[in-house]
Amino acid sequence: MVKGAVMPPPLPPDAMGDIIFGVIFVGLALGIYFHSQTFPKPLGQPGPGLFPQIVSLLLLGASTFLVVSGVAKRSFRKFSWRKLLREVFSPGARNFLGTVSMVLIYLFISPHIGFFLSAMLILFLLMLQLKVHPVVAFSVAVMVAAISRLLFQNFLKIPLPPGPFPGGW
Repeated sequence: MVKGAVMPPPLPPDAMGDIIFGVIFVGLALGIYFHSQTFPKPLGQPGPGLFPQIVSLLLLGASTFLVVSGVAKRSFRKFSWRKLLREVFSPGARNFLGTVSMVLIYLFISPHIGFFLSAMLILFLLMLQLKVHPVVAFSVAVMVAAISRLLFQNFLKIPLPPGPFPGGW
């Protein structure tokens, strides 16, 4: 290196992950906003859709900013399908998609098998995905599901899907 030579600035980090997750969250925000439009609207007061609409608009703004900043940082000269697939199927992306899919599965199975069983199953599978030892994962899943059921059903008086066991377990 010659003394006094100016180094070029480093290339910006690849922001493809920001773009991909930003687009996913834009879609999620729009879905939440339009679904909350279907909630009942009582006369003279805000309805139950107000809070989801506010949160979805905040999420829409943040994810739009994430996409725009990702596009601004992205160097499009070096596009590689391998790199894109590596980022889409990275451990972080798999954990994110696994969590979202487990929440959706919970929504579909909890009316049929109840809160306790579905929460326990989902928590157990999520912890296995995160490489927690199966015995620890099962123990923690049972305890967290039981404590959550007691808190929501008994103390907060929130009705939960009862399931096949007597007493709503």
